[in-house]
Amino acid sequence: MKNASRIGLDINGDTIKMAELLNSKDGSRLLSFGYRKIESGADTTLPGIINDVLSEAKSGSRDVVFGLSGPLVITRFISIPSMPDRDIKSALAFEAEKNIPFSAEEINYDYQVLERGADKKLEVLLTAAKKELLDRYINIARVAGLNLEVLDVDCFALANAFLKNYQFSLDPNKTSALINIEERHTSISILRGEILGFARDIQTGGRSLDEAASHASLSQEIRLSFEYFENRFGKSADDIYLSGDCSGSSGLKELLEDNLGVKSTLWDPFKAIIFDSKIPASAVPENLRPGFAVCIGLALRQGS
Repeated sequence: MKNASRIGLDINGDTIKMAELLNSKDGSRLLSFGYRKIESGADTTLPGIINDVLSEAKSGSRDVVFGLSGPLVITRFISIPSMPDRDIKSALAFEAEKNIPFSAEEINYDYQVLERGADKKLEVLLTAAKKELLDRYINIARVAGLNLEVLDVDCFALANAFLKNYQFSLDPNKTSALINIEERHTSISILRGEILGFARDIQTGGRSLDEAASHASLSQEIRLSFEYFENRFGKSADDIYLSGDCSGSSGLKELLEDNLGVKSTLWDPFKAIIFDSKIPASAVPENLRPGFAVCIGLALRQGS
């Protein structure tokens, strides 16, 4: 059976980014990509703009993965007693009630087992999203005539893209903090080797960066995240990897390094991606590449 390509669609504030990847045993091939600023007061609907972007990119697929972020998406890292896989979901219904600040009727939730510890504990990532948010994206896909295969979370997509590009050079004993800074929000994922140990969205981004720089609000929020991670695992971040549309903002790298005491690096989410013969590598400018981190991670998403 021929592999089908999949589109990662990242709708963030007033930008839309898409990347179409064909994922196979031979690697991940970029078949098309697109970027669009949504102008204030535009009279075209969001589904219409999405279709314009796909058309301009000459995308050959209608299968999409959307990314979710913001206060209506909750992630929790939970330890539960070891149990058969078939019993985990029902056990997590109780944990969801304790850990998610929305009623059971308002959310859909899912989980992933991260580790099976020697202490007979399961380390589980629990994710919940308000149904109203899920319904919004389902409706956008329906109106746009798209096949919505997966709704993923930006923090997870960020980690997915990073591991695709850098997993073979990672030290399993080191922690990597991935900080994706967009105009209106910032996503943080912290990896212990290749295992996700922390995920959080901060409702501060590059649009308020001047204020954030002067009051150190962004770096303070990141510091609080690092402290939470350190309290849980007894270890803070060894390295910071920056991405997102605003990651190259003047003085940001220095600000974070000064306030957090950790070296930071801009990383390339296209590093391990094969460019189709019709797309020269130069077609994706160096200054735009960090902004596609979440988008690439969405397109890499497997399963449903």
